[in-house]
Amino acid sequence: ATAITLVPELAKQAAHVTMLQRTPTYVLSLPRQDRIANWLRARLPAQRAYEATRWKNVLMFMAFYQWTRRSPARAKAFLVQQMKKAAGGRVDVKEHFTPPYNPWEQRLCFAPDGDFWVPIREGKVDVVTDHIDTFTAKGLRLRSGKELEADVVVTATGLTLRLFGGVDVTVDGREAADVSGHHPEVLVELREAWEKVDADLLPYPPDHPNVPRPPRHANGDLPAVSEAD
Repeated sequence: ATAITLVPELAKQAAHVTMLQRTPTYVLSLPRQDRIANWLRARLPAQRAYEATRWKNVLMFMAFYQWTRRSPARAKAFLVQQMKKAAGGRVDVKEHFTPPYNPWEQRLCFAPDGDFWVPIREGKVDVVTDHIDTFTAKGLRLRSGKELEADVVVTATGLTLRLFGGVDVTVDGREAADVSGHHPEVLVELREAWEKVDADLLPYPPDHPNVPRPPRHANGDLPAVSEAD
C-alpha cells in the first residue's frame, strides 16, 4: 500500500521508477472527488450532508465487501478487468496484479483517480514481482538471479508497530514502562480480557475502561494506523 502511494510521486521527479513487489496486489481506482457527497452538500445542511454521505459510504463498502466474499471468482475477474483497462497494455496484469488470493483475503489498494496507473501508461514506471536476495554495488540482486540497477532504493515495505504509541501502560499500579517486553504479563492480561467477550461490541477492554478500542472497518479489519492515531 505504501508503494502504491509513493510511485506516482516518485515518477514526477525520477527519470525512471521500478516498483519491486514480493507478490501481486489488487489496485482499484476510485474517484478523488465524491460526486454524490458534493451534490448532497450543495442541497443539505452540512451535518445532514455529512451523515448521509457517511451512511452511503458505509453501506456501499459493506455491500462491495460482501459481494467479494460471496462471489470471489466474479469479484476477482471484475478487479482484474478494471486493472487491465487502467494499465493500458503497458504491464502484464496477470503476472504483476493478479494475486494468488481472493479479494479481501488480504487488503485491496485504492488509487485516487487511478494516479498509480498514469506513470505506468506513460512508460515512466516498470513493475517487477520477485524477492530480494541481496544489495549489490549497482542495486539489487533478486532470487531469480536478475539484477535491478538503481541509483536510489526507496524502502516501502513492512510495518513495525509501536504498541500503544510507546505510552506507559499500567494495570492496578503495575507498570509496563517498556511495552516491548519488560512487563509482558500486563499485555497478556489485556489480550485475555479481549478474548473473553465480543470486543466489537465494547468501546474498551473489560476492567480497563481507559484503554480505548480503535474503530474498525465494516469488514472487521483494524483500520490503518493513521486512522487509529
